[in-house]
Amino acid sequence: MARPSNLSSDPCTDNRRFHRQEKRATMLDEVSLSHLLRQPGPFVRNGWTYGEALGHFILEQELLPADRPAVVLEVGGGLGDVAAGIVPVLAGASRLAEYAILDLSPELQAAQRERLRDARTPVRLVSGDAERLHRTSIEADFVLSNEVIGDFRTIDGVPRTRGGPPTGGFSPDDFRHRRYWALAWDLVDRYGLDVPDEAEAPSFAVNWGAIRFVEALWKVLPPGGGAFLVENVTPFARPLELPDHREYSIGERHLVQVLDRLGFACSVGDVADFLHPGRIFTIVSPRHLGLWLASRVMSPDDRRAWDLFNDPVVDWGGRIARLREALGGDLRIDTAMAPETLAGCLRTAGLDVGLPGTNVLGRHFRYFNLHKSVAANTAAGSCSHSGRVRRPPVNPSRRAGRRV
Repeated sequence: MARPSNLSSDPCTDNRRFHRQEKRATMLDEVSLSHLLRQPGPFVRNGWTYGEALGHFILEQELLPADRPAVVLEVGGGLGDVAAGIVPVLAGASRLAEYAILDLSPELQAAQRERLRDARTPVRLVSGDAERLHRTSIEADFVLSNEVIGDFRTIDGVPRTRGGPPTGGFSPDDFRHRRYWALAWDLVDRYGLDVPDEAEAPSFAVNWGAIRFVEALWKVLPPGGGAFLVENVTPFARPLELPDHREYSIGERHLVQVLDRLGFACSVGDVADFLHPGRIFTIVSPRHLGLWLASRVMSPDDRRAWDLFNDPVVDWGGRIARLREALGGDLRIDTAMAPETLAGCLRTAGLDVGLPGTNVLGRHFRYFNLHKSVAANTAAGSCSHSGRVRRPPVNPSRRAGRRV
């Protein structure tokens, strides 16, 4: 891994200021599967949008309380497209009492307000920090987080032994660095997190903010409550440089260990399970390839690939047509394609930019389906990669969640 860029030489990547003050109502600076699938199309079953497919999956898996309509909280609502798909599905099945979105970004909240102003069930917008969810007055039966927790704080360059030399080229002599690494090691010890060797993760990173978020979920969800988290995952957290900010994949092994120690019952699966069963999904999209190539081929400060893919004089119509032909049809969303095969397709389309022989796209979208049992705190749950979580009946004596 290259030495950290000037974008974030601090081992703790913190995007909260970016989202509060700089984030605009656009997805051009993001790599978002749900945004690509915000319109009906052939990639999602039954011609649904991403949000509609997710709403139907929530119903099919019986993730909401059985005895009453649910109060649902979405953490980080983007432009409002996911909510625009989910809300009518849940409301149409008479399973939705209220839907709220918690977000840090005023610009995105304005976009959500416009997108959802005609929603069948009014959507409440709440300003706040998801890492401090337990400090809000929010109560909900079900919490949804779609492609958000990778934006939360992550500590990188963590030594492989407490107090040992840092990984990833960070300076070992900075007191603030050592403070963050000590905090990361507190999490390693508390949750028994695996420490990767150099082959697994050249720079060892811990998704601190995501861990704080699921800790807060455990505190705020009522017994019988649930959550559904979707994010790009890798075995251990890895950085992804985007225009103006850095995100991290979620270290799946760490998150599963934390959820298990907290006591959540959990199942893990691919987003293909609700989008189009039988397919394996990543993104092949000319615009988003520019983001990947900018981060994977060039250094984070080298914008040549980004500029190439946003050059208005490039004949994108012709290039996309050649890319479609090389892919054997319409643009596919399919991680089964080897990087070398994709590189060949790009060369056929006139996009010879020197792809590396590693995971070019680098985005594997998974979901974590969480349930807090009625007998919460009595025993730790377990995360399973092989099937659905069957919810026990919700305690009928519990009051419905307070309005968000």
